[in-house]
Amino acid sequence: LLGATESSGRAQNQVDGALLAAVMRELGVEDANFAELLRDNGGLPVGISKEIRASPLYPRYNKKVHDPFEAIPFAQHRNYKTMYGEGIRGQVAQVIKEEESRRFIRRLTRQEALDPRRTYVRRGVVPKKDGGVRVVDDYRRSNTNLRAAVPNTICLPTTANTRRLIGELQDAYPARKWMIFEIDLQSAYRALAVDPAERVHLCFSHEDESGSTYYYENCTMPFGLVASGFWFVRYATA
Repeated sequence: LLGATESSGRAQNQVDGALLAAVMRELGVEDANFAELLRDNGGLPVGISKEIRASPLYPRYNKKVHDPFEAIPFAQHRNYKTMYGEGIRGQVAQVIKEEESRRFIRRLTRQEALDPRRTYVRRGVVPKKDGGVRVVDDYRRSNTNLRAAVPNTICLPTTANTRRLIGELQDAYPARKWMIFEIDLQSAYRALAVDPAERVHLCFSHEDESGSTYYYENCTMPFGLVASGFWFVRYATA
């Protein structure tokens, strides 16, 4: 399609960089660099091992910095206590199984897991409305977000902006009835692949109900990472 060859080995739901680049070129979209990175590098940088080039299309980002948290040695790495509650490990294992089957994450061999270049994030869980659990990755205390150099900021509408837009619609079309609804994009960030060279910074572990520990790396953009929201909004606006 449009002269693009489909990429192989992509995760389910993942954006095809070659096809996206071809579509953006055909439509004359300004932010072409975004799709070219996906096409040429197999994923997007997170600003640690590889630079995220500044875009003239978005404001510069003045990141708030803090003193680094103390690094936790691999042998002492443990998740937060909420991950070990009754029945929690089984629920999280199901989430991991699904994400692994969809190629969002990849299980590491023991030798890969011991690579000193890897950074492991601590994880916890919070309850969801449907009775399930949401896994939360703490990229702040792992210093991953501190190390990630994201050059631009992407501003989403605030509550005040949304209220003003709704007011303007009501003023412009007073006879109309308006309904407000919420759209929850499932696995939204997971549509974007991480550059293979950056995946060593996005690792985590899971201890199953038998006490065995397994190690994984993220192949697609995870929630909680400062670069994930930046890239997703660029994708959505492109």
